[in-house]
Amino acid sequence: MGAGSARVTIEIGWASIDTSTGEIQSESHLVRPPLHWDMQPVWDPDAEKLHGISLKQLLAQGRPADDERWLRIIFDEAGPDPTFTIPRTHAGVLVAQLAAKLGWDSASYEAAKAEADRNSPRTHRAEADARHWAVLWRMISKGTAARPRTD
Repeated sequence: MGAGSARVTIEIGWASIDTSTGEIQSESHLVRPPLHWDMQPVWDPDAEKLHGISLKQLLAQGRPADDERWLRIIFDEAGPDPTFTIPRTHAGVLVAQLAAKLGWDSASYEAAKAEADRNSPRTHRAEADARHWAVLWRMISKGTAARPRTD
């Protein structure tokens, strides 16, 4: 969670765009670490402040990570085969690639990112951050923000 310590996933979130309505559906869940894990050495108070999730809250409200039924529900709902993940740091790369593929110049892309930041800010929480990327993806793919170049 912090510099020099192991990273622990404590929340998962996703967002998808309904192709028929263009609406974004999103959801997130806290993930409770297994009881045999010693979280004290990896728990970062600075990350706790940034994300607004305490260890006490995580243990009380988190869903068990080993609940296979729950994991299957998540992937059934999301649609993909759970053989891959896309870290949030890669979401920006994917959106940038879409913008380039659709002919957006860098100024228009930056304007779209700024609009997405205003309309759906990232808050360092899984659902809000996933929703932010979905909003930007929808803006880029539909051309609803800054206009792509026409040359």
